[in-house]
Amino acid sequence: MKNNFLISFWRGNVKLPISYWIFGVILFPFIFVLDFSVFFIFNIINLHGILFFPYVIFWCVGTWRAAKKHTGKPPWASLTKLSVILIGGFFMTLFIYAQYL
Repeated sequence: MKNNFLISFWRGNVKLPISYWIFGVILFPFIFVLDFSVFFIFNIINLHGILFFPYVIFWCVGTWRAAKKHTGKPPWASLTKLSVILIGGFFMTLFIYAQYL
């Protein structure tokens, strides 16, 4: 398990730009579309968010930990933490709201 990328990401051992830009900016829309696809294909209301909700948690934790370990310029780590709070909070609120629709 030493070489498992997902565990490395979860622990914050992936570089901050990769965890933020690749997993946050580039993969977020794909996971979101995939989640909606699963929701509409199976047409089960309780399935909404089954992929996206765990992904948001995974991304927030891994990116937050990567920001704590970041050794580059200090503002980037702080801005990343603020972004994780705002983005994670927004999507968690959206997910909770969608459960009551």
